[in-house]
Amino acid sequence: MSFTKSHVNFSDTNITRVSFLQPNSASPLFHIVSYLRIPFVLIGVLANIEILITFIRRPRLITPFTIYILNLAIINLSSALVYEPFAIVRYFYREVSIGNKALCGFVKYCQWTTDGITRLQHGLICFDRWLAVLLPTWYRLKPVSFGVKVTLLALLYHQIWYIPLLIVDQVQGVVTPTTDCGFTLVLPQYQMVVRTMTMYIPFTVLFGSYPLLFYKILKRRHLVIPENQLNPARTKQRSQELGMTMGLLLIYFIFVLPILFTSALKAAKSPIVNEYFAVTELISRVLYVIEPYLYLVFMSGIREEVKRHLRQLASCCVTPRQAAQPI
Repeated sequence: MSFTKSHVNFSDTNITRVSFLQPNSASPLFHIVSYLRIPFVLIGVLANIEILITFIRRPRLITPFTIYILNLAIINLSSALVYEPFAIVRYFYREVSIGNKALCGFVKYCQWTTDGITRLQHGLICFDRWLAVLLPTWYRLKPVSFGVKVTLLALLYHQIWYIPLLIVDQVQGVVTPTTDCGFTLVLPQYQMVVRTMTMYIPFTVLFGSYPLLFYKILKRRHLVIPENQLNPARTKQRSQELGMTMGLLLIYFIFVLPILFTSALKAAKSPIVNEYFAVTELISRVLYVIEPYLYLVFMSGIREEVKRHLRQLASCCVTPRQAAQPI
């Protein structure tokens, strides 16, 4: 990375002006990661938009369980539209945020929060299954608004931990020509507390509770239910919800666990972590595409509505002359 005198003015603690943008200054691995990241983000944006359109077209599909899917789609779409464009550009032009404390703070804040918010939403899906097992009578009467409220509370919980770190970093943080915006130097002990409360504990609870949850669900399935109490529609719905929950658990474990390790290395300021973090961040972005696919696999109502909407879109693209041609 080269700097010319005419472009950079130094003060005692930071850069006061940087007015350059050097193309191709990142390593080849960063370029490869960026090119691979683009299709996942684009497909993920389209897929999550289609999920949102599906719920808007058919509000009856919004249930006390699927509200968490809707919330997760909104979170993924927001992350993809707000953070991903800048993240991709920054992989091509590593200097884009050097010397700009506000922009650098935005990069770090997004890296802190985007994965964490998704992690908490997956935790809420697990929490919802526990409620269904432990409080079945109450769960059947649970309103959809409950899912909205707990998601908002989870977002508030997450921001309460990270906003103070953002403020202190903006006030006390130092930006230099060698500063990587992925590293946060202020409040190292508080950072460990934040990671523990928003990353390590939720992740441990999420994966640690699933074996017991799965055991309890299987145990309940062996109970003999009188024929007059059987509800085939409700049984099918429970099966779909369980499959959806376990599917999300599996893909989350595969695609998110790597970035947890590199995030820990990054927090320890490991000199080898930067490029590995970029690769694991790319791996986690595959969820933008896989999660909507799981919605279609396990939730028949969503799948049928998406098919119906896509057929309508396809029919709009066919001209009357093409439609009149014999097959």
